[in-house]
Amino acid sequence: MVQWRGIPYAAAPVGPLRFLPPQPTPAWRGVREAKEFGSAAPQPTSPMQSLVGGQSGGWSEDCLFLNVYAPVERPAGQLLPVMVWIHGGAFIGGSGSARWYDGGRFAAGPDGGAVVVTLNYRLGALGFLDLSSAGFESSGNLGLLDQLAALRWVQDNIAAFGGDPTRVMVFGESAGAMSIGTLLAMPAAAGLFHRAILQSGAAAAYHDREQAEAVAAQMLAAFGGSVDRLRAAPAEEVLAAQAAVTGRSDGPSYLAFRPMVDGVQLPEAPDVAIRGGRSWAPRHEVAVIVGTNRDEMTLFVQFDAGADDMSETQLERRGVALFGAERWRHLAGGYRRIRPHTAARWVAVTTDLVFRMPAVRLAEALAAQGPAPVFMYRLDWSSPVRGGYLGATHGLDIPFMWDLLDYPGVELFTGTAPGRRQLAQAMHGAWLAFAQRGVPAAPDLPAWPAYRPPARATMIFDAPCRVEEDPNGEERRLWDAVA
Repeated sequence: MVQWRGIPYAAAPVGPLRFLPPQPTPAWRGVREAKEFGSAAPQPTSPMQSLVGGQSGGWSEDCLFLNVYAPVERPAGQLLPVMVWIHGGAFIGGSGSARWYDGGRFAAGPDGGAVVVTLNYRLGALGFLDLSSAGFESSGNLGLLDQLAALRWVQDNIAAFGGDPTRVMVFGESAGAMSIGTLLAMPAAAGLFHRAILQSGAAAAYHDREQAEAVAAQMLAAFGGSVDRLRAAPAEEVLAAQAAVTGRSDGPSYLAFRPMVDGVQLPEAPDVAIRGGRSWAPRHEVAVIVGTNRDEMTLFVQFDAGADDMSETQLERRGVALFGAERWRHLAGGYRRIRPHTAARWVAVTTDLVFRMPAVRLAEALAAQGPAPVFMYRLDWSSPVRGGYLGATHGLDIPFMWDLLDYPGVELFTGTAPGRRQLAQAMHGAWLAFAQRGVPAAPDLPAWPAYRPPARATMIFDAPCRVEEDPNGEERRLWDAVA
């Protein structure tokens, strides 16, 4: 396997280019070294990011770099499929050079493997702050525009690394998957990728203009309401102001910085566009895999003081605050029958709110549009660490999908239980096969039918893996009634 690290795909977005769309990379003379990862985007320190692989190296506003992993040899005259990874991190953290995003195993896979690209994009206020009222029309979606610039770089250059620009698959987790769900509805993304895998994220993470303007007002307040002062401020001051905004959480689904429906880059809400058949994806036959982990929210609830032993009254108070009294009454009765313990019930309902139901709704919308197939999965394999508290938590899919169980720190997340290796082989193999042939197949993995109602066939990644029809259908029907 050969690596090229720290390749710039756009000019450094610094100085006069701050809050502007990505610009072309300045030319250089001679041979450029590509041995070191480029800096990550400016971001706060995050213990949670460290838990799931973290970033590698420091950060800088000069951050628009990508990395390429390719086999040493490939069949003569044959171009390989391309797998482009978009990292997660709640739109405020992460990088393409994180330790757990090593593409070497995919590059060394069977049938020639694949060419893997990982990338950085602008985060937080520098990537998702709406300053359109001050003339920066696309500033609320700069992180997405960076991703599109990287995908255009792939179209223009990846053949030189052995990759096939007509077989590009994007895949991402959490905010990375939410980015992909949004890209599916962006006209500028048409033709830049041909398959997609969304892990623990869908097409429902966006601000409308009113929400985006409210976040911008909060940010600008730290700079006396002056966009000029914000543009000139050191990145450390921007991060400090950003931290004050992200601290104003209104629930487990809150992301202060996220894509926005600006009417230009994103003409309408992505989930609405896809349901209405106005996504470009079905017309271009983008095959999709979308899925979640069974216990996503345990990763977050572990930091929630009092969540483990809350009373019914405390749970009721939380539920009404999050959903409103009428919606909570409808959901609470159904979940109480299924999950008698209050903490488990809170994890289940918030997991469904933030992750599972947006994924199910995206899969059903895409399946209704066709003609490209849609496949659904759920990771049920439970981590034994912390006495099994984490279960199939958020981010647990990452080391399995990358097949990196031997990486330092992974055992602190996955434990050493039997069955880990087989699960990694199944998930990693299915992802590679999907990139290569558009079908998620792997040795020892049962046949994986396409997802469509009423069967709603779903691959359950566990020990052993199995296919279930409409898993947790009772909870899904509860959500159908509350929209």
